[in-house]
Amino acid sequence: MLASPQPALMQAPAKQIYLLPQVESLSAPPAGMVLGRSRSPYSTIWRMLGLVLISFFLMNLLVAIPFGMVQNEPSLSLFGALCSLPLLLLFIQARKPKLVHVMVAEPSTEGNNAHPLPGGRTLTTPMPTRFRHHLLRDSTLLDMPTTSNLWLIFAITLAASVSLFIMMLAQPGNNTLLLLAIFIGIPC
Repeated sequence: MLASPQPALMQAPAKQIYLLPQVESLSAPPAGMVLGRSRSPYSTIWRMLGLVLISFFLMNLLVAIPFGMVQNEPSLSLFGALCSLPLLLLFIQARKPKLVHVMVAEPSTEGNNAHPLPGGRTLTTPMPTRFRHHLLRDSTLLDMPTTSNLWLIFAITLAASVSLFIMMLAQPGNNTLLLLAIFIGIPC
């Protein structure tokens, strides 16, 4: 019996490994770099109002801690500490400095046409460019509404506060007015 010819061993193609280029690390911003952004002037007012409300409630809850110690009520101190903790974290979050991620692509003969960006994105340019990116503290000037709008807001809040005070004097036992005074009058 004749032996059948052995089939030639098929070699698998070599495994190819594709390496994604690494995102260029953050670099120091150039000296004197100025950043200009525009935002709503009312966002500043809302942020300030939010910070004032957080501070108001935080202050009132933190007073419960020493008051509970003086009154020999540990449960009151514990209540003040536990309830003030989320507000304290919210206050810290609101006061955290805002950072802006600035990405700069400048034409350069030694550059590339494709640059990997953070988050799995890619920047492609029609000409060779050099890519750099920086983290800068947001130093945008404080944008405020016009003076006439600020005076209008002030007049409305003052009128609301005085109206609530007069209504509370006229009807001291009205719980609805008391709730309005707490939620509207105090922020005003």
